[in-house]
Amino acid sequence: MGTEKRMTRWQEDLEKTTLSTGKTVSAAYHLCNGEAKRELSVSVDNKRLEHQLAPKYLGVRLDRTLSYKRHLEEVRAKVTARVSLIRRLAGTTWGASARTLRISTQALVFSAAEYCAPVWSRSPHVKKAQDTVSFMSGFFAEVLGDFFPTPPVLDRAHRMGPASADKERHRPRVFMVCFHYHRDKQRVARETGGNNFIYFRGHKVFIFQDHSANTAHKRSAFNTVKAKLHKRKVTPEQAQTFYHHHFT
Repeated sequence: MGTEKRMTRWQEDLEKTTLSTGKTVSAAYHLCNGEAKRELSVSVDNKRLEHQLAPKYLGVRLDRTLSYKRHLEEVRAKVTARVSLIRRLAGTTWGASARTLRISTQALVFSAAEYCAPVWSRSPHVKKAQDTVSFMSGFFAEVLGDFFPTPPVLDRAHRMGPASADKERHRPRVFMVCFHYHRDKQRVARETGGNNFIYFRGHKVFIFQDHSANTAHKRSAFNTVKAKLHKRKVTPEQAQTFYHHHFT
């Protein structure tokens, strides 16, 4: 009864404000598992409010213990569906351009995956995402140990798409990494040089910078020339040597 009185008094204090009982729900947040399924009986203006175990507020599902497990499950399903859509647009010799894929990924995937991240980032159910960050941080420390005496700080790291079920035609996994410090990103780009790859435990790993949309658009103007050079088996080093010899 005390709660109902406080709600009524709060409503009276706000002039010209009416509480919509059809849009208002009740919920309880606690760690007592024995009371997990207990429903609250809260009435406003003699109308009982609907009780929800995990109501959604500003797009975030709030469960009883505030572990955000149900919210993360919904986000995972949403992001998985959108990544599947992006994968259908990608291909080595066909599909959308790199600029289109980048913009689509940021608009469809990143926006959903990172929405309200400061709220649920400390949840115990984000362990897998933290493992990916730890793995990639250790990866750079191992392959570039001379330049990273301590593992670099990463803001986030994502694996794009599921692993291939066919081991004979296995496609490499794609990781997207965001460095916390710009100098670390520049260091990796400088040490990989023009090869754009490094060796990790006997495997070749390619590294590509995430350019801005404007830079990616300018670089796409050379796609036809690069395709012709690749067809004639001309390496980037040979093309660079030819350019400096004849035009500089």
